[in-house]
Amino acid sequence: MIVNNDYDHSGDIISLLKHDPNWRLRYEAERVMLLKLFGKRVRAIEHVGSTAIPSIEAKPVVDIMMGVERIDEFTADQPRLRKAGYTWGHGDSLEPDWRFYIKWKRGERLVHLHVVRFKGDFWDWTVRFRDYLRGHAEEARKYETLKRQLVDKFRNDRTRYVAAKSAFIDDILKVASRGEDGASTSSA
Repeated sequence: MIVNNDYDHSGDIISLLKHDPNWRLRYEAERVMLLKLFGKRVRAIEHVGSTAIPSIEAKPVVDIMMGVERIDEFTADQPRLRKAGYTWGHGDSLEPDWRFYIKWKRGERLVHLHVVRFKGDFWDWTVRFRDYLRGHAEEARKYETLKRQLVDKFRNDRTRYVAAKSAFIDDILKVASRGEDGASTSSA
């Protein structure tokens, strides 16, 4: 499940790097800063995306997901995030349960901040996907192989790169939802 992001990514060049333990440190520093900025508004903060999966290569951009109850407080012009160095990453769109901000350093993406409704669909599938790949090395390697192929094909087209991963992600989420024994883990 990939949420469409029509933001203009022209000029972005996608590259993958071997896992860097400093990504975890970058996440921790941002987490502390975000908790200071938003305090009790934050229900939880997670390190997500490929930089959170130590066994695979990743784009050198740390994905952070911040779960909140009131997502309407986060708009294109969120003063606290702007002051902390984040820019709006959605272009003109405003997704109902997902806000996207980018922190840059010298023209390079440093952090992607996903502000989402805590325990909403975006939160749940993102954590489920990350946790499944952390616990299933062979599937994580398959994902890494797919990403390498897509970087070769879409190095200058982030939108198509992201879209081309969606079928794999959807397949993993279906398996992860069934649990190890094939039984559904969703609560109905």
